[in-house]
Amino acid sequence: MAFNASHIIGSPELVGVTVLPRGMSKRQASATGGSLPARIALGPTGETASDVPNFGRMAYLAVTDSELALVKVKTGRWTTKLDEVIVRIRRTDVASAELGSGVICPLTITFGNGDIWRLEVSRLNKRHAQAVVHALGS
Repeated sequence: MAFNASHIIGSPELVGVTVLPRGMSKRQASATGGSLPARIALGPTGETASDVPNFGRMAYLAVTDSELALVKVKTGRWTTKLDEVIVRIRRTDVASAELGSGVICPLTITFGNGDIWRLEVSRLNKRHAQAVVHALGS
């Protein structure tokens, strides 16, 4: 899913990626196919505690020259669109960003104040997530 959040965040977006809260993919897979197939496909449940603001089912993480913005994604029956900025954080406040591997790739962003955002990225969006990690300097 390709978005451009420049019009919502008010400055040119360098890179961005659609993200899910950590554990969302496994919950969805368990609800549709059962917990055993979900565990086999996605592995054991990892650490899900996170300081990321609540954004529902999906959000868009956008990086600009000076900030990191988490934008709520509104999903309808046939459409998906960017809704509103949930939080903005200066890029200088980002201590590290790491992207794991797998069917659902864990994206972890650590801030200088000790807060940690634990998110998930679909393998289909992995290259966008790699660009976000690279832009954040990790």
